[in-house]
Amino acid sequence: MWSRRKSRRASSTARLSFVVVLAVTAALSIGPAHALGGNGFPLGPGNPDWQRYVESSAAPLDHPVGLVSTSGAVTDPDGLLAKGNGATTLTDTATGPAPSIVLDYGKDIGGVPEFGISAETGTPTLKAGYAEALEFLTPNGDGGRPFESGDSARSDSYRIGAPGVLSNEFIQGGERYQEITLTSPGSVTLSFARIRSTVYPAGAADYAGYFVSSSDQLNRLWYAGAYTLDENMLPPNSPGGYWSIGNGYLTDTGGDAGLLKAGRDWTDYTMSFQTRINGQQAGFVVRGASAEARYLLILDDSVDKVGPANSLQEVVFTAGVAHTIADLPISAPILPGSWHSVRTVVSGSTVSTSVDGVYVGSFDSTGFPAGVGAIPAGTVGFREDSGIGEATDFRDLTVTAPDGRVLYRDPLADPARLADFQAPGVNTGSLILDGAKRDRDVWEGDLSVSGPTLLYSLGATDYLRDSLRLLGSYQLTSGFIEGRRAPGDPLNTDPLPGEVNQYSASYSMYFVPNLATYYTYTADTAFVRQEWPVVQRELAWNARQVDAQGLFETNASDGNNWHYDDQTGAQTYYNVLYYHALLSGATLAYAVGDGADAATYRARAAAVKTAVNTYLFNPATGVYDISTTQRGYVAQDANTFAVRYGVAAPDKVPGILAAMARDLDTGNGDLDVSSPAPAGYHQVIGPFMGSYELWTRFADGDTDGALDLLSREWGRMTTADPGGVLWEVMNTDGTVHTPGINGTGDGATSLAHGWSTGPTSALSEYVLGITPTSPGYADWQVAPQPGDLAWAQGRAPTPHGPLTVKWSQGAGRFGLDVTAPPGTSGTIAVPVTGPDPVVRMNGAVVWSATGSTGARQANRVGDTVRLAVAGGGDYQVQVTTGG
Repeated sequence: MWSRRKSRRASSTARLSFVVVLAVTAALSIGPAHALGGNGFPLGPGNPDWQRYVESSAAPLDHPVGLVSTSGAVTDPDGLLAKGNGATTLTDTATGPAPSIVLDYGKDIGGVPEFGISAETGTPTLKAGYAEALEFLTPNGDGGRPFESGDSARSDSYRIGAPGVLSNEFIQGGERYQEITLTSPGSVTLSFARIRSTVYPAGAADYAGYFVSSSDQLNRLWYAGAYTLDENMLPPNSPGGYWSIGNGYLTDTGGDAGLLKAGRDWTDYTMSFQTRINGQQAGFVVRGASAEARYLLILDDSVDKVGPANSLQEVVFTAGVAHTIADLPISAPILPGSWHSVRTVVSGSTVSTSVDGVYVGSFDSTGFPAGVGAIPAGTVGFREDSGIGEATDFRDLTVTAPDGRVLYRDPLADPARLADFQAPGVNTGSLILDGAKRDRDVWEGDLSVSGPTLLYSLGATDYLRDSLRLLGSYQLTSGFIEGRRAPGDPLNTDPLPGEVNQYSASYSMYFVPNLATYYTYTADTAFVRQEWPVVQRELAWNARQVDAQGLFETNASDGNNWHYDDQTGAQTYYNVLYYHALLSGATLAYAVGDGADAATYRARAAAVKTAVNTYLFNPATGVYDISTTQRGYVAQDANTFAVRYGVAAPDKVPGILAAMARDLDTGNGDLDVSSPAPAGYHQVIGPFMGSYELWTRFADGDTDGALDLLSREWGRMTTADPGGVLWEVMNTDGTVHTPGINGTGDGATSLAHGWSTGPTSALSEYVLGITPTSPGYADWQVAPQPGDLAWAQGRAPTPHGPLTVKWSQGAGRFGLDVTAPPGTSGTIAVPVTGPDPVVRMNGAVVWSATGSTGARQANRVGDTVRLAVAGGGDYQVQVTTGG
């Protein structure tokens, strides 16, 4: 914690005038200095120990570090803290309380649970439950079931029949606490309980960026955001999918179809394999062109309770829609738990199948009904549905061409062969998820916060790129981008048929500014060119949603918003986001050399800005209304966006920020809307939009207000359970939001959520002051906002190398050292307050109260002096006051 010189309300109207530089047009003739620290000021520790704040690790295994409690018959409970050398025994006699033990892993982690079974009696059932915060832990875990990837529950039960290593099938993301219980008579002795980590394996050496300052709280917040992101990063081919290979065969437990990566252009061939049904059905695919287009055949066993028993179902998927062709009876019984041989021949328009050497039947695509298309080519695969309890083993897969050539052959006995398939639930790209335990999907809106966190910390830009590529590949022919995808979804190659929008127009729009952010920090023009048609289609769809007043409108099919409510009509937040998307589209248009579209987008943006100010600004309240129908409220998203993206006139900004401080402040963060909340709002503290407000206050020069918001809204997250991660949403008293998202139960709220990590980028971009001003940091700006901190140091990764900043301040002086990468140019902006300021660079006076020593070298804007520099190297700037 640190002291405040001014209250937040006072600072909102008495703002410092820090400059935002859009381009560098001049250069100093003064060359770079040769060493840091030459300005004569102490700049904080010479070698600050920022590494001690790093919470992530490159270690592959996480072990419990503490014992919370035990109950029932448990011996040697501390043995589970011995990292594999324990002998903890739980015994259930069926007469006393069930034996249980609660373990603490010391921090929020995530991965595949593993247990070492050294002895057992009576084949007991071992149950393990998981929670991020201890208050929500039960034997069933907490309430944070994931959406589409990872374990489908927050607890797992295992029937113990023999010693060995027991491994869960799926990732349990986001847990600090683990409760282990025996739920049936018997005993089990555990040598270890551990988590095989799926957190991005980053130690301090992997942090391309860092931040450290005189404030311990700010330091912890920067690294809490970075670690929250680490928990939500999913490296390619992460473990825990629906497919596994062991004991000589492939086991498929769900997730829909998985296709062989080879053979998408195969036409005629024979597919043969063996299968053993363990639950309900065995599904397999021929002519699998994509997840949306394939022939699916389903072998139903003799006791099947889902489809027709002892039959072969024939199905065609066209544009993602399933059409039943036929249900064919099989004369011999298909016995569950027994191996059966299957052979399917694909020839021209005909698909024929035999089981155990007996012909079952065929279909001819020329007989499909109107509107059901044939699949001309595609590979093979397998398919199960976990939602109805399907689980099947496969082995000895062979695919041969009509001339006898082997196209693919493998017994499916080597786990390495999983890499031959695009298995369901296994991601092929480097992806950023939104929540470690529950929102285990890639979400477009959330990337707008977690993306900058990545760009200032790890610098692993492929994670942002691959996430955008996946989301952009799921675009409807209308241009609408769906905005959320499961990490195991394959990339699509063409827009998806359909005009029915899903979920959120705002999340659809976020694709464009997210791509522009990626481009600004990386200068990856090739990727922008690849995604440019997606941008054009998205902005064309947006344009069709504009009403007669010139405002973007939403409806029930696309009106969901970041705060989980349906918001329809002409809303300020959506319209300013659309304005921002249009300007981002213009930036991307210039990047690919499309001047015509750039001009179109800028003209549309100007029209939207005029409409927003005409119809949505409320002179009576001095703020922007929620929408044309919801008047008189102070909405955080509407007004934050209007200020941040320049829709609000400069003379209106102080009043808007003051109104937000007055009407949204709870003492524990800012509300999403003023009280009493209008219909359709869940009045909460949301660090997603809080991140935007934080950036907005910094960008407007309200440094004190921004630092105050940081402390109030995020400060307790660094110390409250589970600690060191940033929460999804909060109650007005600053506690974890219950009863969870949309009332789904206590503990459902994500406590390691990517959309809440705005403090990390804010501290690097504004307190250190590092921003790119042309793509890929070819030009950059360093404009620190020190507030009342004594010093700060850090660096940001760039495509040219690290850009490092150190500054300190004291009575009558400010010192700044910048080390810039080779081949870049930039602007250094330093605060000049107090009487008779003098600015020196590398020992030479470049500006004083009487004027600049050279018009091209330095100029004053408000309370800053800007210095243009060319070429990489070390620059030491010294500001003194008082003559």
